[in-house]
Amino acid sequence: MPVVSIETSAIHNSVPKDNQARTNEGALSVSFSTKNSDGTQKYVVLSANELYPFSDANDAMLFQALALLSKCVSTLESAQHVDPLSDYIGFDELMIQARATLRDLFALRSIGDGFASLVNALIWSLKNNDTGTLSRKQLSAVLESLKELKRKPLLHFDTATALIDQLEEADLTVDPAILDELITLA
Repeated sequence: MPVVSIETSAIHNSVPKDNQARTNEGALSVSFSTKNSDGTQKYVVLSANELYPFSDANDAMLFQALALLSKCVSTLESAQHVDPLSDYIGFDELMIQARATLRDLFALRSIGDGFASLVNALIWSLKNNDTGTLSRKQLSAVLESLKELKRKPLLHFDTATALIDQLEEADLTVDPAILDELITLA
């Protein structure tokens, strides 16, 4: 039975040179190494294009989205360590950075319907809470949604809807406040 090890990194230095030709230096890729019963190793390297197959125009958007999602997750993880009651300015500064990053992610909404709906819900969750600070429960719900989106940027719309429901369960309002007024006018 072959043993399979999976490694992800920006650059695979451990992959033999003949297999490195398949990857771009600095590109996101996953390498699989199998060891057969006779002790020989076989390397397979999958690029992001093979993991997330879609057009070249969207490849750049996916990489940009993954970088922005990492930035937003990092910002909100930092916000978790700040007490908004004792350091309101520091907490608010981190929330402003997160909102700005989410707006940049919204510009990439053509990645998919699930991506777009979750980013939109996250933007409104933070916007509708402008006057107050997020509770620990709310901040955790936002952070978990972002981490899931980072893990699965091409998530299905139904999966995004389930994550949006979790935001609502954390007492976040995920729709524009004016939406209720518009519905009553219709």
